[in-house]
Amino acid sequence: MSSDAALPMLSIITITLENLAGLRTSLDSIRDQVADEAGFEVVVVDGASTDGTVEYLETLNWAPLRWESRRDGGVYDAMNSGIRRSSGRYQLFLNAGDRFFDSGSLAAILAALESRPAWLIGGAINANPSGKPYVIANLPHRWFRHAMGAQPHCHQSTVFSAELIHALGGYSEEFGFAGDFDLIMRAGLYSRPQELNTPIAIYAGGGLSESGRFQAPLLLHRIRVHRFQLGRRAARIDLLWVSWQLGRRRVSALRRAVATAVATAVATAVASAVSRAGSS
Repeated sequence: MSSDAALPMLSIITITLENLAGLRTSLDSIRDQVADEAGFEVVVVDGASTDGTVEYLETLNWAPLRWESRRDGGVYDAMNSGIRRSSGRYQLFLNAGDRFFDSGSLAAILAALESRPAWLIGGAINANPSGKPYVIANLPHRWFRHAMGAQPHCHQSTVFSAELIHALGGYSEEFGFAGDFDLIMRAGLYSRPQELNTPIAIYAGGGLSESGRFQAPLLLHRIRVHRFQLGRRAARIDLLWVSWQLGRRRVSALRRAVATAVATAVATAVASAVSRAGSS
């Protein structure tokens, strides 16, 4: 590139594996944006899918799009590959199935980036395929609450400057499905994020961070021990916090299970009563 001015402001990085429908959703969402195409690029990293993904990408004649399809070492290896392939001054990860909140989301992000923050967090919605969509409580961002696993995060609504993400070394592949938590935590040690207090992304939901909610506290503990070089005593104290979190999650899961069982029993009883009344 001849100059910084020639670079796109934003690289939208989308990783995918055997998820053609989700990839279509994400790319359609980007193509629906009311934004100057000169301001962004789209980098798709496919993990050598065999579901028609490559054939679909080959049909797209869209200037902002670049893509590759190869076997990778997992989610964060693919995301780091997207980082290396991107040329934007900022990077946003909108993975297959995720989408922008509405057609003005990308323009809002690009406008916010004009002030050149080191990184930015916007609002986010969890599509929650098993229930009703809900707002992810990731704003206002509180670094300590995030670091302790007490505040949810959403990398789909987090934008990093290329300078910052390269300084941080990208996503670690050492911590299972918690690499995004780790990167956001480390970014918070660098500076506070600029906040865009409006929803900008809809997370597809149902990912490992949700299905693995009983594994997550221990993964975050591993990250804190590693990143902050916690000694034995501090690590034991941190484990007490982890035990409390796991206890709360088990109680919450039990309450949901009981509520579901009661609702099912009531529905069955009502249906049975209606059936008996109809046959009498």
